Amino acid sequence: MTFTLTAEVTPQPPPRAGLSPLLMPQLRARHGSPDARSTLLRVLCRGLGSKVSPFAIRSWCRMHASPEVLALVNSQPAWSSLVAIAREHLHDRAPSLSAARRLVGRVVAEIPGGVVSSRTEASARIALAVMVDQMVARNESKLLCTSAWLGTQMNLQPLAAGRLLRAMEFKLKWIRRVGGRSGGLFFRLTKLDEETGAWATLHEATIAALVEKNYRQDSLALAISVASHPAWHYGLGYLDSGRTWLTLVRSMSGQPRSVGLGLGPVTVRKLTRELHAQLPGALEGGIDLELGLDVIADLSLATFYKEERETQLAAEAIKNRARVLAFREAQTRKFELRRAAGVLLRAGLREVREMPPGTELASAAAFVGELAPWFNRDSLIEDPTLFAPLAEMLIERMIASEWPTALVQRAVPHIIRTSA
Repeated sequence: MTFTLTAEVTPQPPPRAGLSPLLMPQLRARHGSPDARSTLLRVLCRGLGSKVSPFAIRSWCRMHASPEVLALVNSQPAWSSLVAIAREHLHDRAPSLSAARRLVGRVVAEIPGGVVSSRTEASARIALAVMVDQMVARNESKLLCTSAWLGTQMNLQPLAAGRLLRAMEFKLKWIRRVGGRSGGLFFRLTKLDEETGAWATLHEATIAALVEKNYRQDSLALAISVASHPAWHYGLGYLDSGRTWLTLVRSMSGQPRSVGLGLGPVTVRKLTRELHAQLPGALEGGIDLELGLDVIADLSLATFYKEERETQLAAEAIKNRARVLAFREAQTRKFELRRAAGVLLRAGLREVREMPPGTELASAAAFVGELAPWFNRDSLIEDPTLFAPLAEMLIERMIASEWPTALVQRAVPHIIRTSA
């Protein structure tokens, strides 16, 4: 009898290839500047941004670069200057680079089963891509996000978008809140774990293309860059929501076919047929993806529907701002009245005498008889809006001095005679 032992094997990202797949697209870029200096800067930014040493980049360039680029590589002053410029550029673009790296790692990597439902998992990948698109465009490390805004981008109701944000924050732990403003919350992306980081490293070319906005060099970057296009989310009847976008990303992710990234096998087959029918060639990278989506958006009126939602969102934001301003003005006015009332009350107590404890009923009664004439003399309180805060502060003082409730109810109207 032969004894065998089997174990479930978790798919692992393939090992990192050499530098040519990473740097060659920049050296041979069709859409970049043909100038040798610009070409070498592109190569340096791509390499240094992927944590490759300048020595390794220089050695690779000496084997593959054209004579014009090679002349710069072999010139120590020119090389040192370009390395410094590339590092400064990467420092300036650091927020975008970090956001793009964390997005790519999470979009293409599996998550442990049972953390969230498969539908929430798929929606979270779409939402993350929509949010990071804004962060990369603004080169910021955090994003002010509301459930209403995210719902508008993904054609979700604000309540559903709010649940999705909470799942991303508390269950998946992809984002964390770092403050708020104007009814929204600031979110940052959390760090990648080791396995997710390995998938991000595998797609360094995609990350660089997203940061540089040079999408034509990388099919996965091109697919990720159109995550917020209205055709995916509002083109119903043509495309089945953002899950169709995720099907396109999944096909370019490098994951085994058994990994759905939140999409079941039946859903994947259905949405793949939809992509072949509506965007033929998209899965093979053989079409202008953005142009194809623009056509679908025009046919399905997706752009119109999204603009209508954005108009409603803007109108609601104006109303919310008006309510916030009105509340702030009311609070400011209330503070000013209480401050003025406090000045009057302290002046009265200094002029008459300090408030006795409520347990000394005779002294308390005498105190009321002395304080009432001072407050009700002519022209002391010209602003009638001061009566209410003055009464509130007097009640607070009496309660602190242990005055019985019945005595407070009789004393305050006698001291603060609003009818006068």
